Amino acid sequence: MSYINFYACCHITKGFTYSIITDLERGIYFSFPTEYFEILSQKNIPAQNNPYSSDPYFQELLNFLEKNKFIYQTQQKENISEVNTEFILPYEIEDIIIDAANGEDLNYKTEKIDIFCETIQFRIYGDCTVDNLYHSINNIRAIGISSIEIIINYNEQLITQEAYADLYQKNNIISRIIVMNSPEAKKAEGSSILFTTSKLSSCEQCGIISESLFMPNQRTFLTSQKFNSCLNKKLSIDINGEIKNCPSMKESFGNISEISLSKASGMPSLKKYWDVKKDDIEICKDCEFRYICTDCRAYTQQSEIINDIDYSKPLKCSYDPYEGKWFSEKPILYK
Repeated sequence: MSYINFYACCHITKGFTYSIITDLERGIYFSFPTEYFEILSQKNIPAQNNPYSSDPYFQELLNFLEKNKFIYQTQQKENISEVNTEFILPYEIEDIIIDAANGEDLNYKTEKIDIFCETIQFRIYGDCTVDNLYHSINNIRAIGISSIEIIINYNEQLITQEAYADLYQKNNIISRIIVMNSPEAKKAEGSSILFTTSKLSSCEQCGIISESLFMPNQRTFLTSQKFNSCLNKKLSIDINGEIKNCPSMKESFGNISEISLSKASGMPSLKKYWDVKKDDIEICKDCEFRYICTDCRAYTQQSEIINDIDYSKPLKCSYDPYEGKWFSEKPILYK
């Protein structure tokens, strides 16, 4: 008799209508009907004498999974150990977002950064010169932060495409540059500089839940099971200088002109949503994509609020796990 097992990097997530198999090494996932979840979640599945041996779809599913290296077969049962699902990073704050009105505002705010983190994101809405960017990058480098993402609107008169390329090449601290409101969408050759036609207008643009934004990687998959996939260990300075968990959130913990980031980061109320995971959120807890999807607490359906904690589904998500369909025209509102 032969037996079927999944490769160690493949994990199954149960949803209401569909479930998914996520390969955390290759960063891919595959959906299948949830009626097969119970048997596929077992170890050492009999290849022949199983409850679905006569089910042609199930046999086709197994053939697909084996061909695409999700599963393998053995002649004997294997002793399979439980996978360690801990994912620990040595940062009290992992991400900082700075929303800046312009280059001078960015310089001022980066000079106020007094806390170490893993990554920082600049979102610059107005005019900004390449000198402004160099100044702010040097401010961040002096703290020891090793990764910067820059999101900025296109303005060829202030920063040319050649200047972006030069900036990227000279600063390995830059992980990616996204230039919005560009005349054309393209990716600069040999770099992580992306040009997109949509305009960066305000923080209200965030919170969109889309399959194109899913992150089927080990970090997202494991941390989403224990923490909020958007707000955990995040700190932000909004365009008005207010310190928040996210620029789109309403609650402020003081203005950067009056209180330091390090002091604000120690406030217990900042961590209000850090432990609100997808398994706790209405509708999301029944969704097969919940461990590879980014949450949003700033824009929700406001339908499930308990003890001042919002457990409602993100407002800008149009996926219905009960139908197993995306409805692109508008979000699904549950009454």
